[in-house]
Amino acid sequence: MNIRTRSILTILATAGILAAQPAPNSRAAALATQLRTATNNVLATHAEARRANGPASAALNTRAAQQLQSRAATLLALMSENPGEAVKQSLSADAADDINNTFPGNARFLEEHGTWQGPVEKSVIDAMDGSSRAIYGLNIAGQNLTVHLAGPDLNVRCQDVIAFQGIKLQESVAAASGTIVTTAATPCGPKGDQKIAILMITFPGIAAPTNVTATGVKDIMQATTGRSVDDFWRKASYNQTWVTTADVYGWYTLDRVYTCDEYSAMRSAAIAAADADVNFLNYNRLFLILPDPGGCGWAGLGNVGCTTFSSADGTVTASTSWMLANYFASRDYGVKLTLHEGGHNLGLMHSRSRDFGLEPLGAIGTTGAYSEYGDPNSTMGYWNFGHYAGYQKQSIGWQSASNLQTVQTTGTYSILPTEIGTAAVQTLKVKRGTDNTANAWLWLEYRQPVDTYDNTLNAQMFTGALIHYQDNNTGTYTDLLDFTRTNTSFADAALALGQTWVDPYSNLSLSITGATANALTVNVNYGPIPCVRNAPTISASPTNPSAYAGTSVNYTLSITNNDSLGCAASTFNLSSTLPAGFATAFSVASVALTPGQATNVTMTKTIPAGTTPAVYPVDASAASVDSANTGTANLTVIAPPPPLTVTASTNAASYAARYNVTMSAKVLSGANPASGATVVFTLTKPNGTSTTKTATTSTTGTVSWTYKLGPKDPTGTYTVTATATFSPLTTASAPVTFTVK
Repeated sequence: MNIRTRSILTILATAGILAAQPAPNSRAAALATQLRTATNNVLATHAEARRANGPASAALNTRAAQQLQSRAATLLALMSENPGEAVKQSLSADAADDINNTFPGNARFLEEHGTWQGPVEKSVIDAMDGSSRAIYGLNIAGQNLTVHLAGPDLNVRCQDVIAFQGIKLQESVAAASGTIVTTAATPCGPKGDQKIAILMITFPGIAAPTNVTATGVKDIMQATTGRSVDDFWRKASYNQTWVTTADVYGWYTLDRVYTCDEYSAMRSAAIAAADADVNFLNYNRLFLILPDPGGCGWAGLGNVGCTTFSSADGTVTASTSWMLANYFASRDYGVKLTLHEGGHNLGLMHSRSRDFGLEPLGAIGTTGAYSEYGDPNSTMGYWNFGHYAGYQKQSIGWQSASNLQTVQTTGTYSILPTEIGTAAVQTLKVKRGTDNTANAWLWLEYRQPVDTYDNTLNAQMFTGALIHYQDNNTGTYTDLLDFTRTNTSFADAALALGQTWVDPYSNLSLSITGATANALTVNVNYGPIPCVRNAPTISASPTNPSAYAGTSVNYTLSITNNDSLGCAASTFNLSSTLPAGFATAFSVASVALTPGQATNVTMTKTIPAGTTPAVYPVDASAASVDSANTGTANLTVIAPPPPLTVTASTNAASYAARYNVTMSAKVLSGANPASGATVVFTLTKPNGTSTTKTATTSTTGTVSWTYKLGPKDPTGTYTVTATATFSPLTTASAPVTFTVK
């Protein structure tokens, strides 16, 4: 799928909507293994070229080019599937430069490290197994980049400026981290009048469905009896969002059959087809309804926020949704799909479920198992009519500050049903434990069957608190927890009247003491802080340095004690077993840390002489008497280059004042000219002062510098030192002298 598009998109896979649990990402694991093998193949060919101690043969160059191209394809796939692992396995800048110097002309197949910054266009890709990943589009100097971010989704909108740190290969970036630089104003918001232009489009040779009509589509948007998009948004927003205009145009037959990936081009073609009939400047939402042109695998696409696009009327600021026509043959199906895609247009992400097995919630910092559409109580989750969750209503401003109460102290709290318009509290944001220094919160809301949308939910939801979880793993999503662990369904997830939940990992407990048609009452209690031992966090940096056999590499280990504040300090002993046979030394053998405390330790790995060039896994473990954890990294052993030699010369042995002195250097890597080597000329005068000049060698390995002697330059002997750097790990220098009379 071509993600480098001009819109902020989310793909809603038909199978993904109904998926209960995403499948393990076996493809990412297989790609990681393939990448390690592909890199080792390149390193072996590179070592073979190095042993030749001269120019690589044509056969070696051809083999290396093929291997690098194959490795790049695997790395690009892994960057999409698992950007964190792609960064961890990426070649260091030194190693990539060294390989490129040995096999010139292959730079486009080698990654580069850096920071890429600019206004983003955010996308979410939802795979057919129900999993999902966020994509960020950047346009830098006319190049469209697709950024895959490791870690939680960033809470950004269109045109927010983000700086991504990581690796770039061709037009893809795998980012280890992203930093929000500036936040842009929202061009069209989630409140007020939503004016929708609906274009019904089809393709040559594909008949428009006869059971989808303009009248039926308009009813889905605006019917005054039964369910409709307008009615839902009015009720769910407490009359803050509505649809006054929903104009249906078409059917239009486009100029060709567009694939499911060509949604941006499809939109341009649809606008061109309808431009004579539609003034797009009158709308802030654009819905495209289309038959499946073949193998789409999704029900709809929706902008997360608003973008800009061109029409004959001028530049339009609006969101776009692409939706398959077969859903619009049924009023309820059309409303459900439009509310989901329209929710993305308003700025919402999915409402997931989060499963911790036999308990409602695991230890602080653990992720549990996500199901992308697993919340059956929000139309942003499982295929349903439920109101957007309280966290979601807060995020788009449908609930005001008075509707939210943040709880960090023991007490009894009351919340009103989420379906009614009120200035009173409807959502509680409860801190998970008074000792919790992490961003971990429980969002409580109360549902009642008071309208034609939430009355479709499972009746158990009306018996207590519906609870979503927010922590550092949540990003912009909302994660439903299940407090009825007698089955695997999240349709009866409420913490019901008369029930008490005691968090085994903090000092928080919740008791539902009242649940009437008017309000829910909950007792929040923070008791004595318990001691809960949790595995420490340990990570190693850099993630994949490069070095030669017989040398040493230093890693910085970051170690954090994650025990609760009720625990005493722990001593963590440090150890490492990988790579096997590599000597390991630590700056300290153990560290004593109080709960929440972090420290850094240096780990040194010494590579045995004669080690075969390859990528080796590296580990580091921190273990106390109660818990342990292991961090991983890599170490790339690369074949050393042939000896680097430098010859320095001048165009004369002596000069008079005001003459030009031409200094030259010839750099060889073995018997091969070192093309592209960096040479620093240092000219030291008889009085001890010096001046420098940096230059780059030509294809013949030569470079020169001309210095004009001034009237104040002293007489005597001058020394010129030419220092060459061919790869970051290979340097050599040579002096030459001349005299000034």
